[in-house]
Amino acid sequence: LELHTMSASIFGESRQQGASSLISMKAGKLSLNGSTVNADSRKGLLLVRKSEDGLMHFIWKDRTANTVEDDLIIFPGDASLKHLPQCQDGFAMLLEFTTGRRLFFWSQEARKKGLAWDDITKEKELLRKANDVLNGNAPSAPAAAPAALGFGGMTHSELMAMLSGGSVPPPTQTAAPTAAPTAAPTAAPTAAPTAAPTTAPTAAEPAA
Repeated sequence: LELHTMSASIFGESRQQGASSLISMKAGKLSLNGSTVNADSRKGLLLVRKSEDGLMHFIWKDRTANTVEDDLIIFPGDASLKHLPQCQDGFAMLLEFTTGRRLFFWSQEARKKGLAWDDITKEKELLRKANDVLNGNAPSAPAAAPAALGFGGMTHSELMAMLSGGSVPPPTQTAAPTAAPTAAPTAAPTAAPTAAPTTAPTAAEPAA
């Protein structure tokens, strides 16, 4: 299998400087040799990133040299990332295109303390997210926060009017709600006096 390397300069790396990665995974490369794959020992990083022109980029980056080696433009539904369970000594992945082209990678994600090396929960979740993005189901950008008021609580137009020498209209005042009148309290009826008890009350017996 001939693996073609696409130069980042072809796709205009500068256009991606402001783009944020939708998926990021530490992964190395694998080369196919007959029916087996051999690991590239370099430390790598897989990125799925949407550039400013709206195109989806699948990127492999050398973490040590900090250089982009592969930068592939992928349209929704053109490729999928799969786990290769046949590989028993690591988590191997296949990026397979509908055209038949194939690229192989292996996970370099660190394991948390106490987790076994055959625990692939993290990799499975990253694969699921990557395929969602590659199929055009990228998470929407968070809604922009409302613009804060300018200097002294003024809006932009009010601030510009003040700087240009114009008058700034005073803020609109709203009258405080008037409480409904309440009826004056009526005097409580005077209870008729009762006669004082003629005998002293008997003390209660202490409880057993």
